[in-house]
Amino acid sequence: MKHVYINWIKFLTMAGISFALFWFVFEMRYWYYPQPVEAILLDRIFVLSNVLMILILLFYPSRILICVVGTVCFILPPFLRPESFPQMNLPMFLIVGFLVSLLAIAAYIRQHVNDGPEKSVSDGV
Repeated sequence: MKHVYINWIKFLTMAGISFALFWFVFEMRYWYYPQPVEAILLDRIFVLSNVLMILILLFYPSRILICVVGTVCFILPPFLRPESFPQMNLPMFLIVGFLVSLLAIAAYIRQHVNDGPEKSVSDGV
């Protein structure tokens, strides 16, 4: 039973770190003097993607889905308003890849959060 609690702590810690870094990079990338229309667009994209990622982590912890939603969150603003937001470049793709991998690790931990300790051969099972 203690193993399950440790897994929950690992999951919540990894998810918290992932979402904090995700928020920080999103803010630093896109919140340079947006107009009111762009600010509303950024808010909606960020809130929608975070709600989707939290729902995915809680109810269907899929590493692929979490990676798709996290990547789309960063690609969507320059796709919708190319004149207002900077286009994606190689350094930003690397940073987004790192963030998405952290989210995928959180999803992996969530998939195995209720697993007990591994049974050994001597347990008879």
